Amino acid sequence: MAESPVLAVNNLWVAFRTRAGLLPAVRGLDLEVGPGETVALVGESGCGKSVTALSIMRLLPPTAVITEGSIRVDGVEIRDLPPARLREWRGRKVAYVFQEPGSALNPVFRVGHQMAESVRQVNPGVDPRPVIRELLTLTGLSDPDRVAASYPHQLSGGMQQRVMLAMALAGRPDLLIADEPTTALDVSVQAQILRLLRDLQARFHLSILLITHNLGVVAQAADRMVVMYGGQMVERGPVSAVLARPGHPYTRALLAAVPTLRGQRTRLAAIEGQIPAADRMPVGCAFQPRCGQPMEICATTLPMPATFEEEWVVRCHCLKSAK
Repeated sequence: MAESPVLAVNNLWVAFRTRAGLLPAVRGLDLEVGPGETVALVGESGCGKSVTALSIMRLLPPTAVITEGSIRVDGVEIRDLPPARLREWRGRKVAYVFQEPGSALNPVFRVGHQMAESVRQVNPGVDPRPVIRELLTLTGLSDPDRVAASYPHQLSGGMQQRVMLAMALAGRPDLLIADEPTTALDVSVQAQILRLLRDLQARFHLSILLITHNLGVVAQAADRMVVMYGGQMVERGPVSAVLARPGHPYTRALLAAVPTLRGQRTRLAAIEGQIPAADRMPVGCAFQPRCGQPMEICATTLPMPATFEEEWVVRCHCLKSAK
């Protein structure tokens, strides 16, 4: 990567405190997002995607703790920021669009009231009304005054998502974390939101960390992808390379589960079983209990890749020949 990354996560370990001790939810994750780049973090529910994003924002629940690793945004170590600096940093450097905008927005306050709070956070003393109007217009809402005067339940899912994006842009951040931004939206609205993200990225030179389980969204919106399973990275690379020649059995299984319009009607492929619990994670490749072609070597501990200089890294012994 020629330019310094906007986001650099190195050897991130996140665990939850339980009566049985610390249980890891993210295990040794490395992740980078370059200037103006979109990187997709992909995997099933429970694989550690949202915990990773909340770690970057320092919004983990009280029971969770970062036990090891580094999180740098524009070269600044986020783990070292005191609370006052952290409040200033959120929104200005990194903004977060949470899952399910209908739940993220407070149902008892009008949209304008909630947006005003975000605007004042990053621009104290500024009259928020013209800023709110500008932000809502920027995200494609043609009647910003009506939207600002509405309660969240009076807006469609697509409009709620545009409101969330408008709030995130209030501080003109360098990095936008979009957590499942197209979930529960129909296909046409999903396409509109993805197009809006691309337009906003080009206009503000945004870096985007896109969290999703939808490989169709990845193919449309991302430059590079990182596949997570069991809290670990199992594969990463340019989207075109990974989707054309997936190296890890888990990535191949995810692709096989994507419906297509070609050929005869067939039953969708399913990945048997479920992600192992954190306290029952197997040694070596975490996917081996669900893999259709496990080998003896898969039960050995795999080394983490040393750098991000390689174009395509596959942490899987048995399929290295697939490259």
